[in-house]
Amino acid sequence: MKTRFIALALSVTGLLSAANSSLAADNKANAPQPAASKAVASKTSAKPVGKASASKYKADPNIKLVNLNAATREELMKLPGISAVEADKIIAARPYGSKGMLVSKNVLSTEQAMQIKDLVEAGKTYKDAKKNAALYNTKK
Repeated sequence: MKTRFIALALSVTGLLSAANSSLAADNKANAPQPAASKAVASKTSAKPVGKASASKYKADPNIKLVNLNAATREELMKLPGISAVEADKIIAARPYGSKGMLVSKNVLSTEQAMQIKDLVEAGKTYKDAKKNAALYNTKK
């Protein structure tokens, strides 16, 4: 009798947890997404509207990414969470070989870097490969 009761209790618990996760998935799929501006500024992405979490900032494939090595101060300030001070720090710490260097060079906090990671790239500064190589080979 005890084993039947335990088996029934476990079955009910399993069914309830499956139903709960199913409802959670439906609610997540139906949740409204934050609106993002589709306007494109010259050589930069638009600043998303609203105060969403860092994972909500996704790059639109139609919007050109901001190049950390070549962007102007104004272009950097259009990114979410980047003020004039942070834009100046980004410019002063150039060149960047990757987006992760924003954190490793202590330019931005991890949270700030996560907000903009899908909106920026660490592309080449110059079209000439020798000039780009020289940037990384010089000791400061």
